[in-house]
Amino acid sequence: ENFNITASFVDRDGCLWVGSSSDGYRTILAGEKRFNFTKILAESFSSVSVESLCMDPEGRLWIMTGNGGIFVFDGAGQSLREVRPDGQDVSRATDILQTNPPHIYVDSEGRIWLVLPNQRKLHVCRFHNGRLEVMRSFDAYYPKCFASDPEGNVWVGLRNEMVMKFDSVTLDPVTIQVFPFTNTSVNAISLVNDRIIVAAYNTHLSAIDYRTGAVSHVGFSGKTESD
Repeated sequence: ENFNITASFVDRDGCLWVGSSSDGYRTILAGEKRFNFTKILAESFSSVSVESLCMDPEGRLWIMTGNGGIFVFDGAGQSLREVRPDGQDVSRATDILQTNPPHIYVDSEGRIWLVLPNQRKLHVCRFHNGRLEVMRSFDAYYPKCFASDPEGNVWVGLRNEMVMKFDSVTLDPVTIQVFPFTNTSVNAISLVNDRIIVAAYNTHLSAIDYRTGAVSHVGFSGKTESD
């Protein structure tokens, strides 16, 4: 089938989950394709643009839609609910060119990281008694992608040459300049061994040592300049 993939991840059971901007929510089970195998999700997202997907440590699926709607699906109880972060407007900005697509990420501690569609901010929330309670908010230039390292620190790629690292305990941020120029955008970050691999628009791959914050160039062999 042809549809625009906007989000994907593999859960702890090996199931690939795929979100689409054209056909809404999809799933592909490992080894066998089964689209929209859960009735409640098929009915709720068959014509909705899904921008971001992730799963929390409790096995709940978090879904963010194109208009900023945030949903949590409990597979065990087959329940779906819409939630809103306290005091935050989740509606999409009128001029989509002036904003970033919404994004949701859950770290190893179960904290929910939100990028809302009309803000240059990053909100860290906890899900408590059916509500999203905002713990802290940070100024961030259009966050685009997330990763975690073995120490539980959260790494966030921005729509420029920077990556932010948030301490796993204090949540205090450190901003790291990964590329030497500003006309780029970090499009993907991922933990590979002991490095955060950073992919950006129109430039080479870079790697950040998650312990020291040292940045190095990644060649096509996969080795860094320091190897």
